[in-house]
Amino acid sequence: MNGTQSSYFRLNEFGTLASGSSSAGPFHLGLALGVLLMLSSPPVQAQFLTGTVPTGTGPAAIGINPVTNKAYVANASDGTLTIIDGATHSTTSIAVGANPHAVLVNLVTNKIYVANANASGTVTVVDGATNQTTTVAVGGFPSALAVNPATNLVYVANQVASGTVSVIDGASDSVIATLSVGGTPSGMAVDPSTNRIYVANSGTDSVTVVNGADNSTSSISTGAGSSPVAVAVNSATGKVYVACRGNGNRSEERRVGKECRSRWSP
Repeated sequence: MNGTQSSYFRLNEFGTLASGSSSAGPFHLGLALGVLLMLSSPPVQAQFLTGTVPTGTGPAAIGINPVTNKAYVANASDGTLTIIDGATHSTTSIAVGANPHAVLVNLVTNKIYVANANASGTVTVVDGATNQTTTVAVGGFPSALAVNPATNLVYVANQVASGTVSVIDGASDSVIATLSVGGTPSGMAVDPSTNRIYVANSGTDSVTVVNGADNSTSSISTGAGSSPVAVAVNSATGKVYVACRGNGNRSEERRVGKECRSRWSP
């Protein structure tokens, strides 16, 4: 796909959100976050930069609510959340916790969850209608968020060595359970059709599978030294994909199911 053009929003270290076109290639999370800009099916070569939107300093994550046409940018360096009106590109800034590093939007409830990755461990819950906030105490260094919209439960991966997941009731904005998972949980995904939650544990080379009905857990090994950091679910096929940093400079894709196959690239 060399030379392919893609339209994207880029978050940079100078605290701006820019949209534009670039040759396809990997983006490093420490430098920029790329998100595809979906236009109304124009030719790829017709996509172009439309402008920039100021954010806070050190933008680290972004979430979108397509229903309200708002974007939410977590700014790690100044502990704020920039709210962007998609129609006018006007912005509002609200305070969240220190070092916010993940954003989740629940489209059903119009609530926004911001994981503040610090030792105190909190999640800021934002009412999308009023921008009022509630702070929920979770485990240390929350790093990833996932929601089951059918049960209105939010799952928070606390990236401490022991590894826990906090379960937040979306109705009361309170923690109703804390689950033990593998070490250093780094990524999460939910399959609403099965009410299963998948947690990638980079510290123990495993994926924890949580039964959302009773919070029981099981563990699947991804192989010694695999260091799984992200997970995604295809509800239509019932397959789960785990991204592993692997050993050295190798990358790995694993399918978690009745069997686990791996594909390695040098």
